Amino acid sequence: MALLGRVRRIASLARRLVAASRHWTTHTSNPGCTEATSRKRRTAVIAVQTSRILLNGLVTGVNTTYKTGLYLGDWATFLTDAERRTRPPAAPVPVPADPSVIRATNVTFRYPGSELPALHNVSVTIRRGEVLAIVGANGSGDPPSPSSTPPRRAP
Repeated sequence: MALLGRVRRIASLARRLVAASRHWTTHTSNPGCTEATSRKRRTAVIAVQTSRILLNGLVTGVNTTYKTGLYLGDWATFLTDAERRTRPPAAPVPVPADPSVIRATNVTFRYPGSELPALHNVSVTIRRGEVLAIVGANGSGDPPSPSSTPPRRAP
C-alpha cells in the first residue's frame, strides 16, 4: 500500500500545482507589474502547466503499472494452480479412443472455500449420439459438473 500513498501524494501535488497555475494566470495581467515580473510569472505558469502534464502522465503510468502488477499476480497464481491440478497420475489409465458410453458415477463437487457441495452423488450416463444439456437456476452461473469430470486427455 506504500505505492497507493505515493500516488495520493502525487495527486495532491498535482492539485496544488493546478491551483497555483490558475492563481498565476489570473495575476499575470496585473497593471502594477513590471515587464520583467510579468515575464517571470508567464514563465512560472508555463513551468507549472508542464509539470502538471508530466505529473498526470506519471500518475497514469503508476496506475497502469499497478493494474498490470495485479494482473500478473493473478496470472502467476493461476499458472501455479493449473500446474498443481494437471499433473498426470503415477499410473495413468488408458482412455478408449472412440467410447460408446461416457459414465460418471457418484460425482461430488465442492467449490474451493465452500462448505456445501455444489453437486452431491450425481451420476450421469451419456451414449454416443445423445445430447446432454446441463441447466442451472437462472443467474447461478455455469453449472459445475463439466468442470468436475476428469478430462479425457491432459491439456
